[in-house]
Amino acid sequence: MNEACHRKQASSRNLFRAPYRWLILTNASATKEVLLNSSVLADSDVVIAERSGDQFEMVEIHRPSHNHSAVLTPRGLFKGALHDTRPRRELFRRRMDLMGHVLTMANVIQDSNRTKYHLPREDGLFPERCDNKNKLDDRKDCVSDAECNSEIYLQLPLGVQSRITVWSVFAALMALHAAYSANIVTLLQAPSHSIATLSQLASSKITLAAYDVDYNHFIFAQYKDPVRVSIHKRIEPEKGKQQFYDLSEGVERIRQGLFALHCMDEQVYRRVEQTFLENEKCDLAEIDFMNTFDPFKRIRETGVRSAINRRHQTPKPRCAGHVASFASVGAGELRPVLTLMAIGIALSLAILCMELLIHH
Repeated sequence: MNEACHRKQASSRNLFRAPYRWLILTNASATKEVLLNSSVLADSDVVIAERSGDQFEMVEIHRPSHNHSAVLTPRGLFKGALHDTRPRRELFRRRMDLMGHVLTMANVIQDSNRTKYHLPREDGLFPERCDNKNKLDDRKDCVSDAECNSEIYLQLPLGVQSRITVWSVFAALMALHAAYSANIVTLLQAPSHSIATLSQLASSKITLAAYDVDYNHFIFAQYKDPVRVSIHKRIEPEKGKQQFYDLSEGVERIRQGLFALHCMDEQVYRRVEQTFLENEKCDLAEIDFMNTFDPFKRIRETGVRSAINRRHQTPKPRCAGHVASFASVGAGELRPVLTLMAIGIALSLAILCMELLIHH
């Protein structure tokens, strides 16, 4: 009874699936019969070591599918030393025969690629910015230099003491202004690494959006944890505009800053390579949203698949220049300053009205 209860708990909590490994030591064959009806699928690594005299006979057990009977495979013997009888050490090579079980797969085409895209062609990009990506271009910048002069009347001090005082005050103000400006520039140029988890992303003030494809309209509702639910409400609110963008507009909003887009990273990186400057690539960051449990993650040809991915998929753009860029500052960061300025203007107008009433 205890073995059956433990088996049900392990099956309900997916403890028989990868990456967990099981070595069950037993003296009777009843344990093997209990596991025959368990959800020990093709990705599981369950070994039963049954005592037979002064040695242990080890057997692997798995089921190719839920409706298939269990398959028992000899693993080896242990009699003071391990005698391995596996034909191959890799688990996925030993489980390649699924006994006729059909694997259901789905392909979602997010960014349609045509055959002519692989041929040489002209690619004209017109970003909405004024700086020139090509430094050898002879075009002039969009913004020309301008000079502004302002004149105010100042009554210069005549005494030596007053002149020294005024000079000291102005020198201190200039030093304070230079230090304050340098501090602001340093803060704006410093790359921000404060957002590294989903909880930090959900509590941040940046705009959250998603790529406008079919599955993104219902996949957020599959998660019930509070962090992902809050992200879902910000992307797809019950009232108001839903934050769904196409690929070009979403990548452009990422380039402008204070924007996060839920999308496949490969197609975003391809667009980033085409439109971003070198200093803009240094500020890119990614957070895994759909970190779901994949039972077939370990059953794959790692070397061949990684080579194919590097050949056909665009990797994350590298920051080659290491040039510090200015971070965008939104209205939310300036709200305390604007509030204080509004209070000061209101107080000055109130004092002006009081002076007019008293003196006139």
